[in-house]
Amino acid sequence: MSQTGSPKAPPPAVQAALARLRERFMSGLPQRWQEIHGAPDAAAQAAVLHQLAGVAGSFGLHALGEAARAGERAVLAGDEPALAQALAQMRACLETEGVRLP
Repeated sequence: MSQTGSPKAPPPAVQAALARLRERFMSGLPQRWQEIHGAPDAAAQAAVLHQLAGVAGSFGLHALGEAARAGERAVLAGDEPALAQALAQMRACLETEGVRLP
């Protein structure tokens, strides 16, 4: 029977690259927030939310991803109260991470 140990940490160069990607993602979040609110139509708004939902979890921002996914569903359903709730959750997640929003 073989034992499986804990996964090895990535090499320092990989860790540094991932840290740079996360920083770039985080610095772009205010722009994404503006894109969500300034989208010309529901399809564009849903697309930004969909992309954010998919990427957020990759950087450990699972609550943000879940809120963005809820927002996407709300937009597609035309459910304004649910969208407002999802956006409030997203704002709280972003502020918790230190992201300054306009």
